[in-house]
Amino acid sequence: MGSRSIRIATKHIEKVHLALRQSSYPSQSALAIDVGLTRPTISSFFNGKPIDYLNFVEIAQKLGLDWQAIASKSIEPTLEVTELVSDLIPQNLNNQSTEALTIHIDSNTLAINKVVPDILVVEDRPDNIRLLSNMLTDQGYKVRKAVNGMMALTAVQISIPDLILLDITMPQMDGYEVCLRLKSQEKTKNIPIIFISALDEVLDKVKAFNLGGSDYITKPFQLEEVIARVNNQLTICQLKNQLQQQNYLLHQEIESRLEVDQVIQEQNILLQKEVQNRLKIEKLLKEQNLQLQSEIQFRQNAEANLQEKNILLKKEVSDRLTLAHNLIEKEQQLAALIANIPGVVYQAISHQDGRVSMPYISPRIEQLLGITVSEFTNIFEWIFDVIHPEDRMGLYRVIEESKQQLTDLDHEYRLAQEVGHTKWVRILAQPHKLAGNDIIWDGVIIDVSQQKNMEIAYELLLESMEDDYKQSEELLQSVFPHEISQQLKQTNNPIACGYDSVSVLFADIVGFTQICSEVEPSKTVDLLNNIFSRFDSLATEYGVEKIKTIGDQYMVVAGIPDHGQDHAEAIADLALSMKAEISRFQNHLNQPMALRIGISSGAVVAGVIGSNKFAYDIWGDTVNIASRMESQGEPEKIQVSESTYLKLQDRYVFSKRGAISIKGKGEMNTYWLIDKK
Repeated sequence: MGSRSIRIATKHIEKVHLALRQSSYPSQSALAIDVGLTRPTISSFFNGKPIDYLNFVEIAQKLGLDWQAIASKSIEPTLEVTELVSDLIPQNLNNQSTEALTIHIDSNTLAINKVVPDILVVEDRPDNIRLLSNMLTDQGYKVRKAVNGMMALTAVQISIPDLILLDITMPQMDGYEVCLRLKSQEKTKNIPIIFISALDEVLDKVKAFNLGGSDYITKPFQLEEVIARVNNQLTICQLKNQLQQQNYLLHQEIESRLEVDQVIQEQNILLQKEVQNRLKIEKLLKEQNLQLQSEIQFRQNAEANLQEKNILLKKEVSDRLTLAHNLIEKEQQLAALIANIPGVVYQAISHQDGRVSMPYISPRIEQLLGITVSEFTNIFEWIFDVIHPEDRMGLYRVIEESKQQLTDLDHEYRLAQEVGHTKWVRILAQPHKLAGNDIIWDGVIIDVSQQKNMEIAYELLLESMEDDYKQSEELLQSVFPHEISQQLKQTNNPIACGYDSVSVLFADIVGFTQICSEVEPSKTVDLLNNIFSRFDSLATEYGVEKIKTIGDQYMVVAGIPDHGQDHAEAIADLALSMKAEISRFQNHLNQPMALRIGISSGAVVAGVIGSNKFAYDIWGDTVNIASRMESQGEPEKIQVSESTYLKLQDRYVFSKRGAISIKGKGEMNTYWLIDKK
């Protein structure tokens, strides 16, 4: 299967070069890297030589050109042949299908461009062959048909198709035999074959592929599958042809470079001969000078002026030798200076016609890229082509600004490397405008990978430190009240504070000791964690401070650190909610669980104790009385002291319990908190 070739019309070559200079690509090499083609292919495009049709269209689009407007209508020399091939089965009223072929003769190659892909369908059933023919014809393909293996072989000998759809099960000669014969002949062995069959066994498919089949389609046919597989095989063939053409162009480029090397060698031979001739002339001149000096000695009196001129001439020669010697020393000093510069010294030129060149690059390029100067010049046009794809447009933009405004280059970017760590470089250069408006940059490229990696590591360290600080803050806030956590960060001294009026609540889970003895530990911990987690949410909701848990006992305080809130009301609302919430949980006997809750209001002392493991706690009679209210209370009831009752009696419903004996306090009146009014 041939590939289409196309070239630029001669009258549009200058227009294409102008489009490159006006584009964002600084050179033909940059364009080649962007479109993924070889440099010889790009060079052939700009020189008006034929290249693959698809490559021609892609390059023109990258340059913003209409490929049809710049394309040549014909390529000289061109031989046009019209081939008429008869279909073996008539298609409606057309008994023949005409296909125009264009044969391009270029050196030792002969490329045939087919306008429409030619597909041969081999199928013994008329309905199947008609269905496949209609599918492919609707897609714009030329379709020929054969109803048996012998007709298929005859059709292939008449005209080589681009693709064969071959049925396996046919009378006389099956598809396997047809494929075997085609693959055994040099002329037909490369034709791609897609087997079609109702057989869906793995062994049938393996046999088809072992015989050289390219693909396999199972009956009944699906339009999308048939078209996709046909397009896939045609595309593969086209890519193979493109690869062959690119290999041919590469071979031509190699031959061209060999010719150039031969010319250079010949020029070197001529140069050596010229040097030898000049040495002979110089020797002859020295001999003549000696003869002249001898003659001068005989004519001293008559030729005094000539002697003075000779002395001046000798002095001038001496001065020139001194100057040449100094120049050599300066060049050596410059070479030593360049060798000691921590980077790659270079000189790059952007020519007015869009070309780029690099007259000089220092040997340190081997340390930066791992290749020698000669290897670099053979691979790249100039130093700006060696760049990571993601950084390319940024560098090209900076180069364009420097070229337009003659501003110094100072830019950091990553190098394009296939393996290893990312390498960062910093490019420094000063532009100058030469005669003919060419721009030349004298500069240096410095490896800044270590500095860049340190900057990146420093940023990551800062982010990690910020995350650690945030976690520490969150942990501190969860353990201590906000006021206490702020004081802990500012001082190492003991922290303590007195509060004149707060409300303290103790709650104990009724029967939890029995649960611990009869239920496995993991389930016991899960149950207690679920209950206390719900109590924590209620504490946050009512704005009270959880102090601690002791076994199955839960302790909170209201009025710390916010002195202004109605702490008694907040603690009462919390107690009622905790009483309701505990009833949602069930014990190991599937019975609702209950609390004993005690509340008291008054003064307390709060502070942080401990030197290694800090703990925030409260002390005072109010705490002791609240603990007694809970321990001497009753299940499912909230017992409050008289101090709390006096604060809430107008807003809540209470039931007087009466005087009870409180350890360490004597007789005290207590009340049951029933509900809110």
